[in-house]
Amino acid sequence: MDALADRVLLIVSELVTNACRHGRTKPEGVLEEITLTISLRNGFVVIELEDNSAQLPVPRNRPIEASDGRGLHLVAAEADAWTSRLKPDGAGKRVLAFLRWPPTAPPA
Repeated sequence: MDALADRVLLIVSELVTNACRHGRTKPEGVLEEITLTISLRNGFVVIELEDNSAQLPVPRNRPIEASDGRGLHLVAAEADAWTSRLKPDGAGKRVLAFLRWPPTAPPA
């Protein structure tokens, strides 16, 4: 899995940051739960992050000099695919990123 370690770390960092910044549903100071799962399924490393917000993530267009707002663009660039959906119980959302395993070599 070393071949994917940097990509997985970047995606996890961006998804956790987004959950902490935008996925809060409780007042500041009250503990908020997020769940991170990394698994290997059907030829993909699957990164799943759940938070309590029912607001689905949307990539933003930010000026080049902005210091934030590019996290989902980074996720899209590093993952082979990503998606989000509301949790079945309506109590939040799940964001998923998929990386092929083993990774495919770039075209020559």
